[in-house]
Amino acid sequence: MTNRAHDLRKIAPDFSDPDEIYLKRVSEDDYNMVLQFAGFNQAVSNPESIPQAKRTVIKWLKRFSMDVQIMRSDPNALQVRVAKELRFDEASISIFKRDPKSNKAKRYYKCIGGKKNGRRVANPDDCIGIPDFAKKMKFGIAKRAKAGQMGKSKKKTQLTSILAKRVRKANQRVKKARGF
Repeated sequence: MTNRAHDLRKIAPDFSDPDEIYLKRVSEDDYNMVLQFAGFNQAVSNPESIPQAKRTVIKWLKRFSMDVQIMRSDPNALQVRVAKELRFDEASISIFKRDPKSNKAKRYYKCIGGKKNGRRVANPDDCIGIPDFAKKMKFGIAKRAKAGQMGKSKKKTQLTSILAKRVRKANQRVKKARGF
């Protein structure tokens, strides 16, 4: 969904126009996806640097998947099999949040996918684990019991607290830098 040409340009300066590389999904099953990259002739200025460009694309893919295998590589295209599972460090994104104990803006992590999807945690390793069922039930009971009260107090805090405004602006900057 997002354009990653600037990432490729940082990794390899041989790319004159990384936007010319296009991606095609060849096949997909529950565990793997076969991708085909093409357009290397237009993306690099020197045709001799095409193998280096392909290695750069593979290196870039390894940031997102633990298992990347070259299936077929001809001069015009690169075909790779990519495992669908995320790496542990890619299962969360960095955000800012108001720390309830110290009332200061601190770096937290938002879990992406899995059973803790959307939850904000202090340690990115917590996104991988299994949620504590007792805590989940206790929080649900408290949330239902004080539904109106919690919503009103949260809205009031978001509108009046200077720290909440700072955290919101910091998260907007982080979001913009990620390209979302």
